[in-house]
This record gives sequence, C-alpha cells and structure tokens, in this order.
Amino acid sequence: MGNSNSSDSGGDIPNTNIELTENARDNSSRTFTEIPILLQGNPLQTVPSSSVVTSYVLAEWQEIVLLFPHEFYRFYFGLMLKAMNNFNPDDEEQQWKISAFLRWYKEWFYPALLSHHNYEENILFAWIKEKVSDWPEQIEADHAELLKNMNTIKALGESQPSPEDGKQLKELVKELVRFASEHFAKEEEFFPKKLREANATYQEWVAKNIEEQTKKTLPGVIYVLHSWGGEKAVEKLRSELPGHILMMNDQFWDSPWRKSSLGGLQDIIAGNTQLDDQVSCLEACNPFTVYGEKPWLGSRTPVRGRA
Repeated sequence: MGNSNSSDSGGDIPNTNIELTENARDNSSRTFTEIPILLQGNPLQTVPSSSVVTSYVLAEWQEIVLLFPHEFYRFYFGLMLKAMNNFNPDDEEQQWKISAFLRWYKEWFYPALLSHHNYEENILFAWIKEKVSDWPEQIEADHAELLKNMNTIKALGESQPSPEDGKQLKELVKELVRFASEHFAKEEEFFPKKLREANATYQEWVAKNIEEQTKKTLPGVIYVLHSWGGEKAVEKLRSELPGHILMMNDQFWDSPWRKSSLGGLQDIIAGNTQLDDQVSCLEACNPFTVYGEKPWLGSRTPVRGRA
C-alpha cells in the first residue's frame, strides 16, 4: 500500500469548496462496480468504484485509507439502487418492499453509516485537524446534510408506509446515494493531501482504523475488499487487526451479516417473498445468539444460548 513513511507535502486545501478533478467529475456518473451477493465465499477481484482512486496497486497508502469504508458503502449504494429500480410503488403486490427495505435500512445500513460518520468526525479527522493549517468547512457541512438525508429516510419507517411513501422512498434513496457518492469523492480528493501535510504515518492510521472496525462494518469491509483490493489486501488488513476482533468477526459477525443484511437485500431486489421478521444487527452480531440454517426470513428465529 505504498511507503508508510511518505511525508511529501500535498499542498494546502482552501477552507472553501472542494473541487473534484476532471477525472473524478468524468467518472461521477458511472455505475458502481458489480459485486455479487455471496452467502458463502468471497467476490473475485475487480476494481474500486471510486472515481478518484481507481487502483489499489498503484495508489499510495494515503489514497487507500478512506476506500476501506467508502467501497463498502458504495457496494450498499449499488444494491440499494437496484432494489429501488426493481420496485414499483404503484403495484399493490410490491407494497411489502417498502417496510422490508426500511427495516433493513434501519437495522443495517443506517447504524453502519452513522458509525462511520461519527468515526470520521470524532477520531480520524479530529486526529489530522490538529496537525494541519486549515480544514475545509465544506466537509462538516456535507456531514450535516448527509445525516439529515439519512434521518429523513429513517423517519419513513416510523409509521405504516403508504404507496406515496414508496414513491418518496425511491427519490430519497437516489438522492442519498448521489449526495454521499459526491461527498466520498471530495474526501478522497482532499484527505490524502492532509495526511501528507500532517506527516502522518501508516502505523498511526492503523491504530485509528482499529477503532472503526466493529460488528456494523468489518464483515462488509472485508467482503468488499476482496473485490477492490484482492486477497493480498485482505491478508494485510487482517494482519493489522487485533486477534479478538478477528475472532468475533469470523465466529459471530460475518455469517449473520451475510444472511441478514446481504440476504435481506437480495430478497428485496428479487421480490422473492414478503419479509416479516428481519433480524437486527444487535441480535445477529451477538455472540450469545444462535441461528438456524434457513435464510433470514421469519422462519429464522434467534435462540438464546452459546454457539
């Protein structure tokens, strides 16, 4: 991932708007890298969905660090858009998709992205802001707007949704994905420069990165890394994580995430059935909760006890 002792200056970023490069703007409308949903095994290596950093191998570590979470959420974005594209809010037989999607959003997507948002503001960016001369105000403004968009969608699930809510949901999801994708690109443009300006080291970032890898994010980060980084990138990340976190991920977090989060979206996209008992991340990632082998639908009821 490049020389971890790199300290070359990337130049100052004005405390105003962040302008995307021509390459990033040209690629902003491209589709997300197609990554299959696999309940077992891992996707094959392809390329990042980022419009700024387009190769793991050719990038320095400063360019890579934000791709670990961002590529995971871009994977979610692609699936969310596919779910909305396959949803007709005027079709009575598809009304169940509104509640199913909103519950998946509340239980899996929202807490994960909120966790990343808090990690950036309170840990990652706070660490670098202390060491540089200025900081783009637009990042904080974007974070506030992104959180507002996230909460607007979440609020739709607080009451029985209507067909009109379904139409609104489709538009809100598309806008969330558009805004978040552009915001991620801005961060990927300016943050590597700030890392260099701060003379930050790769080892320092590794220590900060550990604090983001939780049951809400790590299974997806590793899963998607197989695609945009490859097997060697996965091995490197795993070697940098504490043993107890890897144990929790491998034994308790990964399988429920695949069955409940990925499996849930897969069924919504395909329109397989009405979903009546989605398992939350809080339950699914609990090491004292044991699940049967059936898919994540209502037939898979958690049984308390040790695995």
